[in-house]
Amino acid sequence: MKTIKTFIIVLFVSSSLFGQVVEVDGQLKIAIMDTVNTEDLLVVKQTDGTLATRQLNSLSLPTGDTVRTLQSDLLLTSALCNCANLPPAMIQSLVNNGYSVQDLISFEISVVNLLAGGINPLDLIDAGMPIDSLYGKFYEGGYIFYLDTLNEHSFDGLVVLGTTIAGPIWGCENILVGVPSSAIGAGQSNTIDIVNTCSGNAAVTCNNITNGYNDWFLSSKDELNLMYVNLHLTGLLSFSTANPYWSSTEINSASAWIQDFSDGDQQTINKGTTSLRVRPVRAF
Repeated sequence: MKTIKTFIIVLFVSSSLFGQVVEVDGQLKIAIMDTVNTEDLLVVKQTDGTLATRQLNSLSLPTGDTVRTLQSDLLLTSALCNCANLPPAMIQSLVNNGYSVQDLISFEISVVNLLAGGINPLDLIDAGMPIDSLYGKFYEGGYIFYLDTLNEHSFDGLVVLGTTIAGPIWGCENILVGVPSSAIGAGQSNTIDIVNTCSGNAAVTCNNITNGYNDWFLSSKDELNLMYVNLHLTGLLSFSTANPYWSSTEINSASAWIQDFSDGDQQTINKGTTSLRVRPVRAF
């Protein structure tokens, strides 16, 4: 039998500061709050001090002299939802209804919640959030390790899959694929060229990943090093130190670049070497 939780919320009516205590049975949230992200409801405080639910699109934006405020709505919603995190659909609905990313940050919604709600990491940076606070956070299928704050690429950032895949060879042995680029942003095009040249290799393994997204690729040499610097060295995400990781950067027909995560050393090795690892990457 589930435990019934009761929340005591103190409400202040208008500017009169007349206190009213409202008891909210935790089980009642099922009737008045969405807990499966299928509706866009907020709990609002009415002028008479009672609680009511409203569709977000029916609410006007709060101003300094109104009874309801975004903060009170979020606090009441969080309590009635009986959950540590606000539903992602609710965060996205707030944005769709005119609240800025800065509004959401100012009311202390966590970075994890904001990202889960679909807020782009670059928008969080524009709103004043430090870039280091976003590394290692989960977003669109993986963990952030690069953000294009200088607008140098056609994508906003890169994420890496949370699990390591062991075993695949680089492949295309004694074949010059023609993917020498080590640059950030080269991993995806490198992978496409490798996949179109030979099969059963590290690039194909990454390309075949489907976990809600189907555009994973084998990182370039420089992208791989960013994972080491921004995630592994900082302890934000663990990588195996027992065996090096493949990059998609080719050195010649016989060898390609790898990186050892025990010391960060990058070196070249024969394309047919076994027991190496890959960590699929995708751009967003």
